[in-house]
Formats: sequence, C-alpha cells, structure tokens
Amino acid sequence: MHDKETDRFVDDLLDASLRQYRSQEPRAGLETRILANVRTRARAAKARRWVWALGAAAAAALAVVAVVLYVPHRRPAPVAPVPQAMAGKPEPPLAVAVVPRARSAARTEIRPVRRVKAERRPEQFPTPIPPTEQEKLLLLYVQSTPSSELEAHVVQQPLGHLEIPKISIAALEIKPLPGAENGQEN
Repeated sequence: MHDKETDRFVDDLLDASLRQYRSQEPRAGLETRILANVRTRARAAKARRWVWALGAAAAAALAVVAVVLYVPHRRPAPVAPVPQAMAGKPEPPLAVAVVPRARSAARTEIRPVRRVKAERRPEQFPTPIPPTEQEKLLLLYVQSTPSSELEAHVVQQPLGHLEIPKISIAALEIKPLPGAENGQEN
C-alpha cells in the first residue's frame, strides 16, 4: 500500500504544478522582445549576404585585372625581305617574320604557341618550312663566294675502317632460394 500512496502523492504534486503553470501569464514585453530579436537576425543575415556579394565582386575584379596584366600585348612582327638569291624559288604562302630579341639574364619570356588548323592537307610530307634568316644568309654566302675559297675551308679527313664489335650477353643463372628446396616458405 505504501507504493500506491507514493504514486498518488506524485500524481497530486504533478497536477498541482501543471495548474500553477497554466494560470501564469508570460512576462510583460515577451512578444516585443521576440519580434525585435527576429528583426535583428534578419538584418544580420542581409548584411552577411551583402558582404559575400561584395567579396565575390572584388575577387572577380581582381581576377580581371590579373588577366589583363598577365597577357602580353602583341605587336605585329616586321616582315624580312627575301634575298635576291632566293628570288628564283617559289615563295611559300606565308612570309618569314624576323624579330630581333635582346637577350638578358634578368628576364626570359616564354610565349605559348598557338596552333592554327590547316585548311587543306599539304601535298608533301613533311611539309617544308621557309628558311630562317641564318639559312638565307648562308645561301647568299655560298652563292657569292668562289668555290676555290669554299674548298679551302673544308677539311677532309679519312674515316678509316670502322668496325662494331659483337655484343655478347652472358646467360642468366637462376638459383633456388634457401629453404625452398623442401617446399618451405618464409
């Protein structure tokens, strides 16, 4: 019986507490405080969105400035005239561009090569390329210099008998692992 009395006491205490809470009114100004808190949080969320938007715009502007400063400005290269010695040969469809460059240890510029898609397949493979400025100068020198002077510069040495010895490779010898003779493994 003692358990029933304890249960009854707990039930009565719980009912009395619930009746007391039911009769209580919220403190004055609760609704005003809640609405003020909601407005403050809404303003803070809106400010955070503006901060993110301004940060993204600043990052985009910085990226544009970096790209503009990084991309080198291109100027058309001067076209070198074809020497008279080369006048009899057919000229390729593209002119040779010669750009003198000053070499300095402080700055070496590497530019990416842009590939141009060919409009048609060339008739000859590999496709001949136009001669460089040095090749043109060499052709002019050879054509304008007498052959006796050119032969004086050429040194001919006999090569002699060349022989390549045969290669001999020793056979590999495979030895069994120790302990593997009896079928044992480590």
